[in-house]
Amino acid sequence: MCIRDSGISVTDITSVKADVNWHMGSGIGHAVFVREGNAGTVIPSNNTTYLASPDWNKKGTQIGSSGYYCVYNGSSLNVQLSGLTPDKVYQIVIFDYNGYPGAETYLTTIGTGNAVAFQTLLKSPQTIMFNPLPVKQYGNGVFNLSAIATSGLPVSYVSSSPLVQISGNTVKILGAGSF
Repeated sequence: MCIRDSGISVTDITSVKADVNWHMGSGIGHAVFVREGNAGTVIPSNNTTYLASPDWNKKGTQIGSSGYYCVYNGSSLNVQLSGLTPDKVYQIVIFDYNGYPGAETYLTTIGTGNAVAFQTLLKSPQTIMFNPLPVKQYGNGVFNLSAIATSGLPVSYVSSSPLVQISGNTVKILGAGSF
């Protein structure tokens, strides 16, 4: 008897990421698909390898024009999604399969708990942690800044001084003065 993956749980939901876990069915691999919004059903095509990306900004292979994109394809029982949009609903569906790349047979029987919706948070609490700034003066050359946001969002840098040039995380002092 073929048993499909089930028991999807979504934890550690923030405004931009979520952890997805599930219980193993009887297949050797698991293809996880996500769609923004909670409507629609989908069935993957047999003999098709879906390329995965857990980063919603770099979507994996879509099933036809369904809006369902592959976020994981492998043998693990979890994936961390990133790059999600704050305050949006997402639908997750998981299919396990047997076979090898290009010859997959997806288990598509209706099961309990193999599709679930979740909503990202509107805002996440955030702390930005900076490494101490080095003491620098004109003529010392370029130096790098380093900071991490607990929300997982990228940190960008700006200066209000025309004597400081910032490119990415690299700083160059263009002239003497007070900052």
